[in-house]
Amino acid sequence: MSKSRRHHPILASLSLILTAVLLSSCGAAPGPQQPPPTPTTIPGLQEAIQKILTRDHVPGAGIALVNKDKVIWAGGVGEARLLTKTPVTADTMFRVGSITKTFVALALLKLQEEKQIDLNAKLADIAPTLPFQNPWSATNPVTVANVLEHTTGFNDMLPSEVYNVFGKADIDPFAISQRFKQTLVSRWPPGTRMSDSKPGRGVAGYLVGRRSHQQFGPYTDQNIRQPLGRTVGDFAPTDKINGQLAKGSDGNPPHRVPYLNIYLESAGDLKSSPAELAKLVQMFLNGGKVGNQQIVSADSIARMEYPQTTLAARNGLKYGYALANYSNVDGPVVQHGHDGGISGFLSTYSYMPDRCVG
Repeated sequence: MSKSRRHHPILASLSLILTAVLLSSCGAAPGPQQPPPTPTTIPGLQEAIQKILTRDHVPGAGIALVNKDKVIWAGGVGEARLLTKTPVTADTMFRVGSITKTFVALALLKLQEEKQIDLNAKLADIAPTLPFQNPWSATNPVTVANVLEHTTGFNDMLPSEVYNVFGKADIDPFAISQRFKQTLVSRWPPGTRMSDSKPGRGVAGYLVGRRSHQQFGPYTDQNIRQPLGRTVGDFAPTDKINGQLAKGSDGNPPHRVPYLNIYLESAGDLKSSPAELAKLVQMFLNGGKVGNQQIVSADSIARMEYPQTTLAARNGLKYGYALANYSNVDGPVVQHGHDGGISGFLSTYSYMPDRCVG
């Protein structure tokens, strides 16, 4: 449910093209070595992206380019559905995989602002019935921030913990933790290193529900996604979503990948569109604000962008995986964002605060 863009040539190529266009549009000074020619118009960008999609046998892609104040362009290239030749648009829905984690983190930051949770609280204190094990609890307790920054030491998913083929679509996250206890075991002292654990994100979704007295989906929808301007995107595969959802594909030639429910909803089950995720990126660029509405505080956004719980972070390393938001330096530019991958889909959002674009 999450894949790094560095391991996917399509995302890597698109990232290079989009970064070049955005830097150009923001007036970035050229470096000592000029990059290869890049598109300077939206039609030119669309043509360049279509060449990448054709080369890598990908039917279609949805894209949005934004700055702090406006959407520069939101749209699509190629086809959302192979059989019907439906074109991708700004409102085409995609399964965005681990970008879901960003919304989990925003929900918990919102709850912290409402004084319903403390990210530095010990997991054993606020969720004593969760069946996790930490042999180093006396010196290195698991905190909520550890859960969000993947520094619990918990294992990643078992193969049987990925796709929920036979059960109902919305199994309670606590029930999932009971079923797959062996993944919630710290393999080294928490707060020493980062290692991806999607079961930990199931725990994070459980905490949202426990502290908000709602299920994870409705709380996130009401407090984060509706204020962002959500129109259709959701977790449950409703009829309305299915009518606009792109059909995942894989292979060469590309073939249809069936829609499969997953156990860990809060780790990767969001469906969204380029137009909707554009608002998320603008919120980051504006310090938690969209229009006249402050969704979360600027302090919460700042905490979200840089890690604090690894041994490296505590010793001065500024960049890395923070609260479902990575930071890295690409040339002269600091980038933030998150990637996602789930059966038939790849996704990424990225923004550059110094350039005010994403």
